[in-house]
Amino acid sequence: MTPVLALLVGALVGAAVAWVVLRHRAPSAAGPPELSPALPPRVLEEALSTLAAGAVVLDGRDRVVLANHTAEDLKLVRGRALAIPALGRLVADLRRTGLPAEVELDMPGGPDLAAVRVRAALAGTTGHAVLLVDDITEARRVEAVRRDFVANVSHELKTPVGALALLAEAIHDGEGDAETVRRFAGRMVH
Repeated sequence: MTPVLALLVGALVGAAVAWVVLRHRAPSAAGPPELSPALPPRVLEEALSTLAAGAVVLDGRDRVVLANHTAEDLKLVRGRALAIPALGRLVADLRRTGLPAEVELDMPGGPDLAAVRVRAALAGTTGHAVLLVDDITEARRVEAVRRDFVANVSHELKTPVGALALLAEAIHDGEGDAETVRRFAGRMVH
């Protein structure tokens, strides 16, 4: 689990535990506690807005309750719903298994955003699910360029290496003829 996801899950779980403890604690003579038992929504919204990753929090019915600007820019949400069916399936699997998940998805639509990495986890016992989404389009492009470069270099080296192998074979076969050896060795040097 990434530190950011762990922080979000920890904050939500901590808030839920604090709420339960404070709600079920016997009243003290000093009066009600000064601290709010729940994490104020604005604090969580501000925390999510600082993330470079898209962040979406869903309630127990898979309605979007929070989405940061990055999630909106990535077109992950439409109103109070997830806009991408693959994200809905990921959340359904998450709820079925209860295990955090990480997947890479090719995004539908235009060439601007080709791929994302999605990390999903349940937030404690509240029924909320958290999705963190990173744009990995540039990383995929760099990997494709690297792969193409290696393939091109390999292809370009095959021709001269093949020629050198033929010349070496000719030298080997002409070992008794000094002129042949000298001529093929000169071609190899060239």
